[in-house]
Amino acid sequence: MIFWIEEGVEVSYDQLIEDLNKDNPIVELSGYKYFLTLLKELSQGQIITSIESLIQYLIDNKHILNFHIQTSGTTSIPKLIKVKVSNCIRYVKKSKEECNRIWGMGYPHGSFASTQVFFQSLMNKETIIYLFGINFKNSDQVFSKYKITNLSFTPTFLSMLLINLKKEYKSILKITTGGEKMKNTLIGSFKKTFPSAEYINIYASTETGSLLYSKTEYFSIPEKYISLLKIENGTLRVHKSLLNEVEKTNDDWYDTNDSVEFVDKKQFKFVSRSNGYLNTGGFRVSPSQIEEKIMCIEGVKDVHVYGKSNSLLGNIICADVIGEGISSKIIKTELAKQSIEKQLIPQIIRIVDLFEHVSNGKKKIMI
Repeated sequence: MIFWIEEGVEVSYDQLIEDLNKDNPIVELSGYKYFLTLLKELSQGQIITSIESLIQYLIDNKHILNFHIQTSGTTSIPKLIKVKVSNCIRYVKKSKEECNRIWGMGYPHGSFASTQVFFQSLMNKETIIYLFGINFKNSDQVFSKYKITNLSFTPTFLSMLLINLKKEYKSILKITTGGEKMKNTLIGSFKKTFPSAEYINIYASTETGSLLYSKTEYFSIPEKYISLLKIENGTLRVHKSLLNEVEKTNDDWYDTNDSVEFVDKKQFKFVSRSNGYLNTGGFRVSPSQIEEKIMCIEGVKDVHVYGKSNSLLGNIICADVIGEGISSKIIKTELAKQSIEKQLIPQIIRIVDLFEHVSNGKKKIMI
């Protein structure tokens, strides 16, 4: 029974248990090494005899076991957060029968999202293909070989896959994204490549764990969280009882800094992070707003807008664009036709094949 596949190397569940009981196992694979070290930390020196006993140990002790994860630092300075195992497996679904699911993990090891995929797979004795860091140009080769059924990654990672995959993959039954704002246009486009796939959009963070689920870019607060989640001054706030580690707050509520916009009385969508804006020439601009404008231009497949520090302007707005039949001149001309403010037009536009400035699978605000 295969547990982990990375760089073409397979690791069985028997090998995992054997390595777990060794003092200094020799491990070359970075992803496998990370999760092996995590399990060693959680097992606290106990002898684990089987995968079944490991799973039961984690379930029995989920409220007292914890580990540390560093936040991504996409819009702020990274920080170390203590994560409760109970919060990490809050939504893990135990299957009564063997489903033989094969998970494609597009999150980097060490991220909160990767641990969720890890525990979901481990608890059901399923297989993980570690996709993070693959050469996207070889995507078809990887997908054809391993018959992946479930995919989990950021919208940016999904976009890069769709740009590079040339075949249709009916084996994919579920796609889960998180970590970034998801655009409905991207949800619609993946059906051409993954026609059998159901879509799940997750709102989660290292500080809170998984909180909200949706099948579109729109969310609503579930009944069980009515008293624990609230929208205040346009941002989502979370009661401290849901946090992995209590943050310093002025009251019982933690400000996620994630700005939302209501589409009706109950449904809302995430617009941006309130600290995810750039200052340029005295103006405060939203990279995601600029990305939406550029995505409307014919031929554009994806775009990454970010800032470069500048002593005169504060930040220079830059855009890396992936597409066909486009140029920086065409993009600037088309943006001008949309009658958008001058400060929203990037000063530097590059046509690229791959996004360079991506951290943990997410587009960086500043480089």
